[in-house]
Amino acid sequence: MFELLCSITMFKLLFSTFCSNSAPGSSTADSPFWAAIVKEQTKVVEIMLDNGQNPNEHFMKHTISPLHFAAQKGNLELCKLLIEKDANVNQRTNDTRGLVPLHFACARGNLPIVKLLVEEGNADIEVANFYGDTALIYALLENKKLDIAHYLVTRGVRIDQINFGVSPLHIIAEKGDFALCKFLIDNGANVNQKADACGRQLTPLHIACFKGHLQIVKLLVEEGNADIEAADSNGDTAFSLALKKLNFEIARFLLGKCARFDRVDKTGHSPLHFVAVIGNFAFCKFLVENGANVNQKTTDVGDHMSTALHFACVNGHLQIVKLLVEEGNADIEVATSNGDTALFLALKKRNFKIARYLYDKGARTDWLRLLDAVFTPLLIVMLVVGIGSILFINRLHFD
Repeated sequence: MFELLCSITMFKLLFSTFCSNSAPGSSTADSPFWAAIVKEQTKVVEIMLDNGQNPNEHFMKHTISPLHFAAQKGNLELCKLLIEKDANVNQRTNDTRGLVPLHFACARGNLPIVKLLVEEGNADIEVANFYGDTALIYALLENKKLDIAHYLVTRGVRIDQINFGVSPLHIIAEKGDFALCKFLIDNGANVNQKADACGRQLTPLHIACFKGHLQIVKLLVEEGNADIEAADSNGDTAFSLALKKLNFEIARFLLGKCARFDRVDKTGHSPLHFVAVIGNFAFCKFLVENGANVNQKTTDVGDHMSTALHFACVNGHLQIVKLLVEEGNADIEVATSNGDTALFLALKKRNFKIARYLYDKGARTDWLRLLDAVFTPLLIVMLVVGIGSILFINRLHFD
């Protein structure tokens, strides 16, 4: 005991001398204070602090403060000492992330240190790093320990806090973690909150549909009562987003929940237009049988106000063409804003089987003989697709 007391006394003397010869607030890798911090020598750290050592000294190499280090290491005793000696609990790391000690504690899943920082250090539970991540986000994503997330909620953390355009529920919906998503919903997260994700005003349901997370979609709809008809800034609903990402299981689920399938986006594209483009026969049949408007035109100038039949002809989907015509009674003579009919589009794309089918169904061909203008349909076909189409047309007239 006597030797220990002598050692401590000698250390106090040496440290006092060091402090008197060092610049105030100096921060170097050779700092005795940081050597004691790194070795987690709490008693030595206490002596230094009692002799005027700055508790917030950053370690040059790691850009962190002593409290950051202690929180990261999970050293409750050292954290408590630093807080008692007026360490700044909201001090950020000196780097591009800007983390506070609470972020480290939440990421490490250390509930006692989280409580210490909040209850004794009055740490700001809402503070976000420079990328918008809060203590709640770290608790949910880094260690997935709901005890810390639950504690933060009981302390009044804003569960719908928007940072960098998104809320915690948006982030979890994108990650597809069922347990965390359920936790947020059970604690009152706004399932219909829109956030500026990817430049569009998306709800968590939109994101889950886009990413293909079926179980998250079911959770949001069945337990969160998410609005399945809410549209993003492009006019897309959850159903249309699921279709566009080819997440057909989700699309079927939403249809089972009475999602409207005749909604159009801002360019006038309907779900039927989309399935006609990709050639999904089962979905096209479902939409046609349930009353989708097969003659509805887009309003997009780039698509020349096309119908589902036009899209099917352009993309060479013969079975879709037959379905639209025979079961949907699609108008085979309706033209795009360019004046192109289904037959003409099929010829342009050299989809001769479709062209023959349309001819057999009575598609008009008399317009092909009009040669009184420079750019007649016949001449355009010659220029665009060559002699193959002309031979086909001749067969139509001379069979």
